[in-house]
Amino acid sequence: MAGYVEHFGLTSPPFATAPDPRFAHATRAHEIALLRMQDSVEQRLGLCLLKGEIGTGKSTIAHLLLQTWAASPDQYVVAYLSDPSAYTQAQFLRLVVASFGMEASRYAQENKTLLRGFLLDNYEAGRTVVLLLDEAQTISAPNMATLQQLSNEQTADTKLIQIALLAQPNFDRKLSYQPALNSRIARRGNLDPLIFPDTIGMMRYRVTVAGGDFDALFPLPLHRPIHNATQGIPRKICVLCDNILFNAFARGKQAPDEEAVAEAVRDCGFTQENQK
Repeated sequence: MAGYVEHFGLTSPPFATAPDPRFAHATRAHEIALLRMQDSVEQRLGLCLLKGEIGTGKSTIAHLLLQTWAASPDQYVVAYLSDPSAYTQAQFLRLVVASFGMEASRYAQENKTLLRGFLLDNYEAGRTVVLLLDEAQTISAPNMATLQQLSNEQTADTKLIQIALLAQPNFDRKLSYQPALNSRIARRGNLDPLIFPDTIGMMRYRVTVAGGDFDALFPLPLHRPIHNATQGIPRKICVLCDNILFNAFARGKQAPDEEAVAEAVRDCGFTQENQK
């Protein structure tokens, strides 16, 4: 059975929520967040933190950073952990060591020694080692201390590992119990919901990448209702727009209309009350 992709002449679903670098659209807020993280790593400041509510685009930032650093393998060695929630120090260190492509030991001390040697080797080779931790609010209380220990890895004048944290705002509570770690965070940023022009800009970009005509698929009267219902949260925008396109397709329409939007808002459990 053909779906709405074929029906609307698209090459792929424009609003899939799985991270896909092709659809990563950096708004001004995202660009500033990227600059903060990149500056911290390039200057080897040690620790940087980006916070945002669920669905505001932290994982998009993570993948944009990975793309940037992976493009220069002679300068950067990058590991990415999407789930850093291992409870014990030994488990956490095994994850970190394995994420850098090394064979991890069962024992925490051996992994510390292995990691220290890895960091020194890359420092001597002129490469910057970056550990990117997504969903940092899931880091266990014992491993907040492990994180502090990792941030202490340095020479007389250089941090040997750059740790980039992406977390929900409740991460602040865990940091409040770790003042020494909190004080080491050199760069901080926040991802807020998109303002109206950025909501439309993101939608336009995604439809264009998917080979569609944005103005034909999402005429002007639909813009404000979509923004109001999603409150400018990127993940909600994608979920709602995907449902809008499906509803229009299911009813045999050539393009979505206000009825398709209203139906999708109900289906998704959103509300039109917020007028941001």
